[in-house]
Amino acid sequence: MSSLYDAVAGRVDRLATASARRARGEVVHTHVPTGLPAFDERFGGSEIGVNTLVVAHTGEGKTSVLAQMAEGAARAGLGAKLYVLEDPEDRVCDRILSGITLASANDIARLRVEPERLAAALPALDWARRIELVTDRHTPDAVLEDLDQSLTVGGAPLRFAAVDYAQGFAEDDKGMERTVSRLCMGLREWSKARRAATALGSQVRSEVLQRGRARWERSLANAERDPRRKPDVSGFRPGKGDAMWSARLEQYSKAVWYVFRPGRWWKEMCAGDPARAAAVKDDQIELRVGKQNFGPEGWETFRWDGSTTRIGEVIK
Repeated sequence: MSSLYDAVAGRVDRLATASARRARGEVVHTHVPTGLPAFDERFGGSEIGVNTLVVAHTGEGKTSVLAQMAEGAARAGLGAKLYVLEDPEDRVCDRILSGITLASANDIARLRVEPERLAAALPALDWARRIELVTDRHTPDAVLEDLDQSLTVGGAPLRFAAVDYAQGFAEDDKGMERTVSRLCMGLREWSKARRAATALGSQVRSEVLQRGRARWERSLANAERDPRRKPDVSGFRPGKGDAMWSARLEQYSKAVWYVFRPGRWWKEMCAGDPARAAAVKDDQIELRVGKQNFGPEGWETFRWDGSTTRIGEVIK
């Protein structure tokens, strides 16, 4: 046990040591980089000692964001673990190769890309040696036990772990709420103890879809009465309290980020009008910081490439 004074004095010493290292030209990470420079510059990246909840509709880009965060950590020289509960290993690898070769993941899976082109991409994936892909842990306890036993990945200290996603675990005999609570609490405690960062993906509640469709219908009726007004898909955008079992997940997460693609919902809402749907561009993705106890809130919009499921440069 130590006094608050001792704790603050220890923090001052650690800050002084880190500042001295940086002054000598060493790389000092105050946060774990996400690999999105504009986002990291504004929001600081993934907070060390904190669990970040990443919330999105199914198919919205949640997996891509979590994989991007793991890649950002690895490119910064840190070890990362990526727990994928549903996608088979081959599909995860196809997405990674897609991002390097710029061929679509579907074309890679369907043998439409020359093996020589894929092999030529391997030297650019040296950073991937610092990410361990885990697809065989199907309970929160198995994930947490694996993390406790891991110190390094590819020779680098383990400083980031991402789990895709909370609702992908099998429900135990005490219910899904207990399952996700156990996982979220465990990630929080592990990140604090290891001075690492964690990220947990979550789906949104079904009520968000109902809300979005209702708002779309109202805005469509308004647009028909007044051509100056346009239909609105913003109702589909998730916000605070919209994560499935949000009371538990958000309670144990000091940061909550929301992923949203406006173009995707425009296309879906215009599905009855093929010509109109074809004209809609699904080429942007929002990454919104809706809760961050130790930093600013807000959002950035990035380019989105659906064929490679890659997040591009920020859109000013």
